[in-house]
Amino acid sequence: MGEVVAIVNQLAFIDGVGFDPFFRGLLSVLTGFVVLVGSTYLVIATNTGVRQGFMIAAGALFGWLFLMGIIWTIYGIGWAGQAPTWTLLEINVDDAGDVDDGLLFSEVSEATVLTRSDGAAGLPAGGLGTAPIDRDAIIDRIDNGDPDDPENTAALARADALLAEASTIADIDDQDLAQEAALLASRELELDDWRYLVASDAVRGEAQAAVDAFLVEEGVFEAGDYVPDQFGAFTRDGKPVLKEDANVIDRVLHTLNETFLHPVQDAELIVVQVQGATNRPTLPGQPPPVAAVDSAAPLVSIVMERDRGGPLPAFFSGLRFTPAMFTVFSGLIFAALAWNMHVRDQRESKIRTAAG
Repeated sequence: MGEVVAIVNQLAFIDGVGFDPFFRGLLSVLTGFVVLVGSTYLVIATNTGVRQGFMIAAGALFGWLFLMGIIWTIYGIGWAGQAPTWTLLEINVDDAGDVDDGLLFSEVSEATVLTRSDGAAGLPAGGLGTAPIDRDAIIDRIDNGDPDDPENTAALARADALLAEASTIADIDDQDLAQEAALLASRELELDDWRYLVASDAVRGEAQAAVDAFLVEEGVFEAGDYVPDQFGAFTRDGKPVLKEDANVIDRVLHTLNETFLHPVQDAELIVVQVQGATNRPTLPGQPPPVAAVDSAAPLVSIVMERDRGGPLPAFFSGLRFTPAMFTVFSGLIFAALAWNMHVRDQRESKIRTAAG
């Protein structure tokens, strides 16, 4: 009976493995390896012998794998490892009616800097969007310095008109202009090492996806019951940041700084803020209304830490650790084969010299 069960299980396994793509891919790889590597070995072996031909062909193969592994490690592609993820540290609710909550009382000490305790540092109580605007600084930032450029003149006039109607950053009726204003305002505030992330930042988009999952998973909100604060994303530590107007020299110095001067990276922290949405009913035959922020709802700050993965996250991210180990393995095999061929060549040279 046991043999019958084993045979049935084997047949079920074979039935579950489809020809396409498993066997098709396996056969394609094996065929390519035999044709490319095997044909190279066959040609070399006919001229140098079976053993010497094998070492030459194998050395060439692992030398190529070593170079490819270097590219994989640099760019985090190919046989990549675990991609970095965000780990939830804290979900902090800042209720205006409660004086004992908010980031000021966060268990993450670095996050307390983001909240004003004495009116001199940190974010305003309502978030960065409630900060006043600096009209002159915004105009100088978007001005390209060419008074004869009609597009620049029109952009400055439009920006001046929009800023004249706004008293805070959230009042600016232009997303791009508002993000520029938020970036400038964040630099004027005393936020320690925290940096503001504009809405178009890729890191912010990735973190927001993790926030959406954590809020629903922890039962803080249901999907669609909250709105991300468009001025509520801040990060610190992690990789050294390249300045905006970097030239070639700055980029070279940044690479040297990141690679040699700061080979060990501190854990990257990020704070993403959301707020509850107003309850807007969907009318029959109409699309669902766009979610709007409930100004009376408390500001919720999600504090997360970047999990780089791998056994040595301070030196290597998990994404690059796997190709790095592949590179080391290929390099060692290549070095061993090259050294073996070198010793073999020296021995043959001595034999020829002794023979006359």
